[in-house]
Amino acid sequence: MSELIETRVRRKQQGTRVSPFGWVMIALLFALGVINFTDKVVLGLAAIPIIKELHLSAIQYGLVSGSLFWLFSLSSVLVTAWADVVGTKKVLALLATTWALVQFATLFVISFPALLLTRVVLGAGEGPSYGTSVTATAPWLPPDRRAFGLGVMTFGSSIGPAVFVPLLTFMIVAVGWRSAFALLGGIGALWVVIWLVVARERLADRSAPVHETHGARRRTRWSQVLPLIFSRNIIFSIFAAFSVYWGVAMLLGWTPIYLVTILHLKLTDPLYIAGVSLPWLLQGLALLAFGALADRAFRL
Repeated sequence: MSELIETRVRRKQQGTRVSPFGWVMIALLFALGVINFTDKVVLGLAAIPIIKELHLSAIQYGLVSGSLFWLFSLSSVLVTAWADVVGTKKVLALLATTWALVQFATLFVISFPALLLTRVVLGAGEGPSYGTSVTATAPWLPPDRRAFGLGVMTFGSSIGPAVFVPLLTFMIVAVGWRSAFALLGGIGALWVVIWLVVARERLADRSAPVHETHGARRRTRWSQVLPLIFSRNIIFSIFAAFSVYWGVAMLLGWTPIYLVTILHLKLTDPLYIAGVSLPWLLQGLALLAFGALADRAFRL
């Protein structure tokens, strides 16, 4: 009983509201999520003209689509560990710069190997994004608002494709598929500039500035970390992510092709736009709803 009372007192002392600058950070990382997943989905949107121009077989396109995940998980583990040392601000700036450069490099792709390489590099750069973004966001959130706050941040990864699909599809049809990659490269570069100017680092202790907590964070030992890695919560989360990303991979790479080649929809058909956009929108709404439910359960 005393531990429960102490926990509730500590939560009250920490506050239950997100600070104004906390919302600024959430907004910046929301925008990063928009860019992250729109960078992923653009290949599927441009798949038909890319396949025709580069004379790709179904197997080759499948390799290109799936290659995004070849280094995704490995880089996620390595780079997020590095972010714990050098700070999330620098790492996120580096990651977003990588995405922008890859999108610009795609403008010059004229062969299957070159296209494959761009997607492998993009996946290596995007893999660490979510974990690093969570690390950057969580310290700005009180415990009983953390799930919803992170849900708002993650909502960008769903609403981004939903909102950008009509615009990118129009550009692909009217200007050419390379124009869509150029637009996303420019947006990514702009985000990096804003992030470097505006963002601030805040560590796990919400009451302490960076210089007071940085040394303490470095003293964390593997003996403290390993039990967390192999805890039930983490293991179940890994299995959940494993199952989810099967669907995400299909949605990213094959839904647009299915709608065009099997259902015979045109890229400009409203049903095509809806078929590609709505799954992302529904996913985003589910994120917000379940985040709010998780926070409510936390307060019980």
